[in-house]
Amino acid sequence: MTVSLTTPEMIVNEGLAKIGYPGRINNIYEGTPQAKKALDVFAQERDFLMCKNDWDFCQKISALVASGGTAPAPYSNEWTYPSDALKIRQLFQSTAYTSPYNNPIPVLYKLGTAAAGKVIWTQVASCTAVYTSQVIPIAQWDASFIEQLANLVGKTLGPALQKLEAIKIVDEDLKEGAERAMTAPE
Repeated sequence: MTVSLTTPEMIVNEGLAKIGYPGRINNIYEGTPQAKKALDVFAQERDFLMCKNDWDFCQKISALVASGGTAPAPYSNEWTYPSDALKIRQLFQSTAYTSPYNNPIPVLYKLGTAAAGKVIWTQVASCTAVYTSQVIPIAQWDASFIEQLANLVGKTLGPALQKLEAIKIVDEDLKEGAERAMTAPE
């Protein structure tokens, strides 16, 4: 890629170019059939790709907040799932940061649902999460991530846009047929 892709539209257009689709979008919210399909798939494919690999740019380390609920046996603590997390990569005891060797040992955990919403159950009293964060400005994305996202968006949009083109051709044929029927002499 020679040009830096800095907007969803640029990434979508790169994906469309890679599959040989002639159309482009100016704005993902413009309302054209291509833009509507792009809007449908862009965020899903971005999140899928972020979760598929452990990209450094979207890694976040944060202390978990107790949910106030009771964890089911055999767990003893319930933590609120971070609102910006797509995927938990690892949990460790918060006290591991104070260790002279700073070698955090992973914590066994289970994801669940409770009154507080999505939660994490553990057996440790203080917990820090390493997770994939969803809300990351495009300017911070890895170039290889953008390249893979453009490829994925193009591959996903290709069949949907071909179907739209086929529907458009059928609609035009039906319209022409209706016009001929209306102008035909009786």
